[in-house]
Amino acid sequence: MQSNCPQQALPLTDPSGISMLYCQNNQMKLQLRKAQMTDEAWLWQLYLTNLRRYVEATWGWDDEIQEKGFKESLGITNFMIVLEGISRVAAFCAKEQSECLWLHMLLVEPSCQRRGVGRYSMEYLQSRSNTLKLPLRFSVMKVNPVMQFYKTLGYSEYKQDEHCVYFQKMPTEI
Repeated sequence: MQSNCPQQALPLTDPSGISMLYCQNNQMKLQLRKAQMTDEAWLWQLYLTNLRRYVEATWGWDDEIQEKGFKESLGITNFMIVLEGISRVAAFCAKEQSECLWLHMLLVEPSCQRRGVGRYSMEYLQSRSNTLKLPLRFSVMKVNPVMQFYKTLGYSEYKQDEHCVYFQKMPTEI
């Protein structure tokens, strides 16, 4: 599926001051905004829905440790929320590091998967990576079947360990 997102996304600001990015793909009109503390319960539930079975299969699951790690280590306000109209359809957390832009996670509502939302999110992140002149990197648990999606988008494996495969895409000139 080809996206209509610009290669270098330009942020817009709505009257409330929330930074947004507008993109229309073939199926949805999507916007981005920074997560707020009011998104915390939804983000946690989306994490459980999308990743709990893979975390549990890879390392085991402890509710308290997982919830604390999710909320404190990542920080709710470090997430970006993808909206279709007023509906939250996805979220991602990426942080700039000295050697890369590290994507901690991308979470898409199950009803919105295979509709371009993940691609839109990754195109936005790659655009940010290009602007920062840093590679975009992330890991995927080996038990998670999403690896082919990232390969299709041009991400290449640069290493792996017992539990995860690590992907990256170098920044491109615009």
